[in-house]
Amino acid sequence: MNEITYKLERKKIIEIVPKHLVGNYWLGFKNSNDEFNIKYIGRSLKWINSGLQKRLLDHASKNEFTHFSYRAAGSTKEVYNIECREYHRLRDQIVNIRHPDSPHGLNLDCEYCRTYIINQNYSKSLRDGVLHG
Repeated sequence: MNEITYKLERKKIIEIVPKHLVGNYWLGFKNSNDEFNIKYIGRSLKWINSGLQKRLLDHASKNEFTHFSYRAAGSTKEVYNIECREYHRLRDQIVNIRHPDSPHGLNLDCEYCRTYIINQNYSKSLRDGVLHG
């Protein structure tokens, strides 16, 4: 994740986020120690209609969060994988309640869900005595 955070304000977004950018973003608040507390993760897969800049401007108009960070991505798959990783990493602190959907028409699987299922099955096999060492 981009370690730099910015005020979630229209002027700042227009100044620093290029139009037509595809990528991920994080929204939240700064605490008294100037640490960024992430409360929402999102993505923009479309470069049409200003992409990531437009998504951030939409959030800024709602006044729900005070700061943001963002990261450009090179592909739709990369954007999806980053959003999934962040969802799994931060799910106990973010307001996103639903797992990210696969981008329309791509039918991508979340590699983090797959890892979780494999680990759960492995642990169950150990408990059941199926695996031998």
